[in-house]
Amino acid sequence: MRLSFLEPLCNQPGPFASVYLDTSRDAAVEHPDAVMELRWRHLRDALMSEGAHTSGACRTRCR
Repeated sequence: MRLSFLEPLCNQPGPFASVYLDTSRDAAVEHPDAVMELRWRHLRDALMSEGAHTSGACRTRCR
């Protein structure tokens, strides 16, 4: 895996959050988009409960 694009980040002051989100959609689920939105909401809530700034936690939705 090539992660050289992350090198500039190492020269920046933190704090940082590194997250993994399962973005797969199960065909058997009736409303997969709603399930995905719940995953994003849970991720944002978890980041904020750990002290992430609101604006940073909200930007996770755009990535």
